[in-house]
Parts: sequence; C-alpha cells; structure tokens
Amino acid sequence: MRRLIFSNLILLTIMISCQKDINVNIPPFEQKLVANCWFTGDGKWYMKVTKTRNLLDKSPIEIVSNAEVKIYEGETLIEILPYLSNGIYGRSNGYCAKVGKTYIMTVSSPGYPVLKATETLLESPDVNDIKLDTINVVTSKNLVGHYATIFLNDNPNTIDFYNILVYRNHITPIETTINNIRYNPGDTVFDDLVHFHVNELIDKQYCHHSSWLVKDIFLSNSSTPTQLLIDHNSFENTISFRFEINSITEAYFKYGSSLGSYISGGLVELTGVAISFTEPMQIKSNVENGYGVFASYNGYEKVIQIE
Repeated sequence: MRRLIFSNLILLTIMISCQKDINVNIPPFEQKLVANCWFTGDGKWYMKVTKTRNLLDKSPIEIVSNAEVKIYEGETLIEILPYLSNGIYGRSNGYCAKVGKTYIMTVSSPGYPVLKATETLLESPDVNDIKLDTINVVTSKNLVGHYATIFLNDNPNTIDFYNILVYRNHITPIETTINNIRYNPGDTVFDDLVHFHVNELIDKQYCHHSSWLVKDIFLSNSSTPTQLLIDHNSFENTISFRFEINSITEAYFKYGSSLGSYISGGLVELTGVAISFTEPMQIKSNVENGYGVFASYNGYEKVIQIE
C-alpha cells in the first residue's frame, strides 16, 4: 500500500512538473489608420482618426492629429474638417447633407495610404405613431414594465435597417453621476439612455437593449406593430420619454452589430481589456485602405410626457 501511494506521488509530481514551451507565430503587424464618422442632415460632421496597434500592445490607442480630412458630395468638395482634439476632426455648423445624395470621405496622413469610403443619406423612417401604455404588464418571463408600440411602415420590397433608442428625462432623488456628469438631488437628468426588451415574437432571446440595431425582416407593418418593453423602474421620477427611430445604412448596421457581438461575446470588456481564449471576431468596415466606418442615419423622434 505504501509503495502504491509513493508511486502515485512520484507520478503526480512528474505530471505537475511537466512543461512544454509552444512558440506561436504571430503574423507581421502592419499599422493602419482607423476612421469613424456617423452623419445625418444636421450640418454636424465629426470624425475620429486613430491607428491600429499590435495584438500584444497594451499601450493607449494612438490618435492622429496631422491628417487631412475631406468630405465630398459626389465630386464636389464640401468640407475640410479642422482638427479639434483627441483625434477628432469636425465642425458643428457645416454643410447639411441631403437625402439621396452620395458622400465620400478621404483621410490623408503622412506615411499611410489614403482612406476612402462612400455613403448615401437615406430618408427618415416612415413611422405612423408611437404609443406608450400607462398600465403595467407582466410577461411570461416575469418581466414587469410598460409596452411602447411602434407603428412603422417598412417597405417589403427593399432590405432596410433601423436603429431604435429610448431616452428619458427624469428628476434624480439622490446624488448620482450619469455620463460623467454629477447631479444633485432634485436635478433634472436629460437624455438618459433607457434599456428595454423586445417582444418574444421578434427577439427569441428576449435580449436587453439600449440601442437596437435591426434588419427589417424582424419588423412589421402598421397592422402588426413592433413592441418594446420598458422596465417599470424606468418610470420612477420620469418627466418624459424620447423615442428615436433611425433609418441606417447597411454599413452602419454591419459595423454596429459586429462591434456589439465583439463586446458582448466577451472578447473585450467594457474597459477595453482583451480576454483570452475567445474566438477571433472581425469588426465590419467600409473604409478602403484602413478600418472604421463612414455611415449615415436619418431619424424620427417623438417625445411622450408622463403625467
């Protein structure tokens, strides 16, 4: 018996002390520019330009402050965006983009190929109305809240994409910090993003959203409206809700949905720190010679007061 125990201890020691070094060949790293810009028809143009970094590089993301950023409508130059700070180029009172027009952005920086992307500004969504129930409901999954019903006319002959957001204005009863802004008791908090659920007929996983990117196959016409369930707690001390329904382009949808999957899939925490042992995931981009997104949106808004 003692021999057996001694032999097992030796075997266990050998197993614990076994070590094998594996050399992983990481492909050569080629640094590229990253440009992100979302625009609509309000004359505001903002673009952030940064550089990619090696997979093993933990240093802060490098911003680009010496780029030349141009916006064209067709072949006509309409904007040369000035550098502001922190890698951001922009203008708040610039040229107002027009529905149906095609826009091209170029980004030039010494030592890098010129970035280029093309996008068209869509029409705003055809929303008949949005109604908010004042009576609580309890779902089959024991979620308590109020239904917001969206009556949206979606063209069955085209593939369309939407982004749905809900905000609230509310009075905070305690000291709190929201979006890096400090509020005292009794202060009004404006445009606080609200989380909501999507009804089971549309979203089988009953996901919790703060911004819902959706392809039109999941939406419906006015005879079968789309419902969002807003948590009952969101109504506490609330003055009003603001619903924002945006028509977005395919580039916007692909970039946003792939980025959301990348984050929620565990590859990157909200802190931006990489987590090991996860499947690699490619974030979609429509930018030539680099990465990022140049995308447009056009929205419908409705504010509903809470009595």
